[in-house]
Amino acid sequence: MSKLKNRLNRLKKTHASSDINEKDQVTSSQPSEVEEWGGVGAVTETTSYGSFIKRLIKIPFHKKVGFYPLSQLVDKAEVLCHLQASESNIQHDKMLFFDTETTGLGIGTGNVPFMLGIGYYTKEEFVVEQLFIRNPSEELAMLTYMNEKFQQFTHLVSYNGKTFDLPLLKNRFVLHRKTYEGEHLEHLDLLYPARSLWRNTLTTCKLSYVEHQRLGIHRVDDVPGSMAPTLYFKYLSEKDPNIMADVFRHNEIDIVTLAVLSIYFTTLFEDTELYKSIELDELYRLCLWFNKMELTDQFQQVYELLIKRATEEDPNYFIPLAMIFKKKKEVETSVFLWREFIELQGHQRMINTEPYIELAKYYEHRKKDFEKAIYYTKEAEQRVYQRISFSRRDNKYVETIKEIQKRKTRLERKWMNKQEKREKMDDVSHPKQIQINI
Repeated sequence: MSKLKNRLNRLKKTHASSDINEKDQVTSSQPSEVEEWGGVGAVTETTSYGSFIKRLIKIPFHKKVGFYPLSQLVDKAEVLCHLQASESNIQHDKMLFFDTETTGLGIGTGNVPFMLGIGYYTKEEFVVEQLFIRNPSEELAMLTYMNEKFQQFTHLVSYNGKTFDLPLLKNRFVLHRKTYEGEHLEHLDLLYPARSLWRNTLTTCKLSYVEHQRLGIHRVDDVPGSMAPTLYFKYLSEKDPNIMADVFRHNEIDIVTLAVLSIYFTTLFEDTELYKSIELDELYRLCLWFNKMELTDQFQQVYELLIKRATEEDPNYFIPLAMIFKKKKEVETSVFLWREFIELQGHQRMINTEPYIELAKYYEHRKKDFEKAIYYTKEAEQRVYQRISFSRRDNKYVETIKEIQKRKTRLERKWMNKQEKREKMDDVSHPKQIQINI
């Protein structure tokens, strides 16, 4: 028993001495130098919950970014309310432009926003603030700072922020058991108007591509956003602030681009000269915008220009335009557009049959002119048969042919009934004279 006790005592002493040596080793290996962030133009920001890194950039109003000076949004931001169908007043100095850089995709707890970029207008300049955490323990301090910023603004402006940036940020607040205090902010996500305007004219609606194609902003040696997580993990390993310099620059341009894109959208509501330079499909999408927003004057201006250009470039736009007026119950304008389309297309074999069907409906139900309705129905039938003869997928048009033939049969029956009624009316008003021979 005594031998076992002595052995345990020896092991205890050995373990204690190893603990002391290990502590001494850890203490001696801890870095004593404070990280230098001056190389990226950032400083340490301290709050009651700890510290994080903040980079501040001030851009003068008169500075031109791409095609537009930043001052152009001043006193014009109120028209942006049409983009979100809101009646609230938007002021340029109450807009908070917002973007994040994260460790990955998705909005789950495993994805950490290591950088929050915000931008806003002051009296004389546009300010960009970038909040960066050197490790996950600094996130709560950064979120606390963001809560304070939220109280100074009424609108949040982002690009895909509704489905990614903002839900992710809210989840981080929940994770830290802290209340998100930005619920009062109305969210203006510019991705949605961008997609509705450029989905058929631009190969992608990524912010970096939109700014290059439509805003005149050209990035030089820009690090892709997809590389940001890799650079952040490299920074966590090497602790070199210069590794993050390109990510700071990338995020800064994203924030400034949000302001310039907002300026571009304001010009669409006011600058009629801009309509002449945009592509035909953009002009049509803009027409849809103004119709949906019930902006009658702007809609009429764009519509007249669209009709003129479509006549020369692509009459197919007459068909969706006609449907707009049909829904507005301005049927005579729709009839004009359908007729114009047919006249411009002439006797092309692959012509769209929709205008013929719509005109057949118009003459059948509104004008009760069954003869013209039959004419347009037969024209539609003829063109469908022509399509079948030029198409290998004959079954595609079988149902269309059935519907047209059914319509034609019904119209012919109506026309015959009308003719019979007319003949009976003629007999009543002009009875036949009977000659009696004596």
